[in-house]
Amino acid sequence: MPYTRKMGEDHPGLFVFLLDLSGSMKLAWPASSPSSGLIKAEFVANILNRTLREIGGLSLNKRRCDVAVIGYESDEGATSLWAGKLAGRDAVSIVEIVNNPVGTVEKEEQRADPEMGVVVVKRKINY
Repeated sequence: MPYTRKMGEDHPGLFVFLLDLSGSMKLAWPASSPSSGLIKAEFVANILNRTLREIGGLSLNKRRCDVAVIGYESDEGATSLWAGKLAGRDAVSIVEIVNNPVGTVEKEEQRADPEMGVVVVKRKINY
């Protein structure tokens, strides 16, 4: 019988992300161009941050889920990776994550403009 209970404010879900912290994560991401210098750890961090922003955007400031981000290294074992105001905690509500970003990064995106063609737009993203 499949599990059918839906997550929401009355029954928050739990997302657990387990991240590899081994030395191999310092190597270049195979699909990246040599000039980008993107390493595996940065690639994974970008995906995780994008996923958390997506979940946070859907939560509408309501505790619909909690999130645990755990790093694992064979010699060190597993540890929570929350930083800043969330440091030392295992699972954190999505509302707390959205309201307590660790930092901001500026990204350049290409956008279509009917009059100017493709333009580069800079945008600040919390993570």
